[in-house]
Parts: sequence; structure tokens; C-alpha cells
Amino acid sequence: MGSTDDRPDAVTTVETSLTILDGLQELDGASISGLAQHLDIAKSTVHRHLHTLYENEYVVRDEDRYHVGLKFLAVGGTAKNRNPLWERVSPVISKLAEQTGERALFTVEEHGRGFFIHRNTGENAVPTNQQSLASYGLHTIASGKAILAHLPEQRIVEILDDKGLPAVTDNTISSRETLFEELERVRRDGIAFNDGESIDGLRAVAVPLMGSEGVVHGAISISGSNHRLTGEYYEDELPNLLYRTANELELSIELPQTGPF
Repeated sequence: MGSTDDRPDAVTTVETSLTILDGLQELDGASISGLAQHLDIAKSTVHRHLHTLYENEYVVRDEDRYHVGLKFLAVGGTAKNRNPLWERVSPVISKLAEQTGERALFTVEEHGRGFFIHRNTGENAVPTNQQSLASYGLHTIASGKAILAHLPEQRIVEILDDKGLPAVTDNTISSRETLFEELERVRRDGIAFNDGESIDGLRAVAVPLMGSEGVVHGAISISGSNHRLTGEYYEDELPNLLYRTANELELSIELPQTGPF
């Protein structure tokens, strides 16, 4: 008799559970009927999977609504701490947020999506629903475009074939031709911008974090209201600050960690 992992129905079951978890995250919690309608899955199937997830403490229940459970914090924390740049980038992002008063982020790419693995907010930061470890389409965020621009062309095409270019706002880039033109500009200028492409009214500036072999480690960015991020501040001051910060980080990454002399 084959193992459970070899059975197609077992794989389908796992996929359904993952789809339900994604749905819970998208809806920020939902009832069985609401989730079933949102995902176009039978209520009995949703109920069965939610019950299993609840019994294993991956979801919680508040009356008739289910939510993703805190157990995922441990899972996400393990994944985040696996990134070797975490300890070096974390204080830098905190300093950027304090200096600018805006939201500073460090983003990496995984499975063709952009993940904010560290985020810090300054006193003027605009409240958004962007969460650490949440994932976003690379074409919709400044840091995502900064990363895409420095990936091999074949990898870019693979990501676009897999993820497409879904529009999030009216400003989201939704054509490959336009995106490739934008990525060429990012490579030329070394800076990526987001002007309401992920959230209406939000702007962001990002630069890539590069390794010595030309591999992009991720991107650092600053985001804020389009009322604050304007003119020279948006087009020159923030990019220059990020340039300097990225250069210092890249040098730090390449140097071996040693004790005091």
C-alpha cells in the first residue's frame, strides 16, 4: 500500500485546506457560508476542513466566524528568521522609519511574490492593511519592481506566466510591455517608484539590496501618503537616503562578521 503522500486525493485535500486558509486571510475572518460563497466550495467541505484546522489549532472560532490562528506566528517567524539578512536589516529599517517618520520595509521575493519580512512605522506613517509577512504581487509595489528589475529575464517571464499582472488599483501596471519598460528604467536609474499602484493614495520609493555576484537579496523601501511624498522629497531626498542606506548594508553584508579588534 502506497504512502498517504502518493495518493492524489490526499494532495487535493491539502490544496483545499490551503485554499481555505488563503480565503480566511483575504476576508479577514469569515463564517462557513461566507467562506464557501467566496471560494465557491461546498459548505460541507469548508466545514470539514475548518474543523480539522481548528482541532489542530491553526484556526480559531469567534461565535460563527473563523480566523487564522496565532500558531501561524511561530510558522512565519521560523521562515522569517531563516533569512540570514534579518539581523542586519532589522535595525536599519527601524532607523529609516525614525528618520523619515514614514513606513520603512524590507521585502524579499519567494515563489514570485513579494513578502515584507520586516516593517517599521514612523510617527507620520499612514495606516494601511499592509502586514509583515503578507505577500503582494511584485508588479504592484516599489520594492517588488526593484527586485524584478534585477532578476534574470527568464525568471521574470516565469513569474509573469505564473502570477500574471492582476490590477489592484487603476494605476497598477497591467501589461507586460509597460512593465518591461518600467523595469528597464529601474535598472538604469537604480530606483523604483509606486504611485498608487498597490493602494490608492499611497506612494513608495525602493532600491534593491544587491550581493557581490549581482544577486538581488531583496529591497528596502519607504512608503507614505501621496500628500507627503511629493516633489523633491519623493523624487530626490528619499531615493538618495535609500541609496546611501543600501550601499552601507551591501558593504556590511559582504564583510565577514568578526568580534572586536
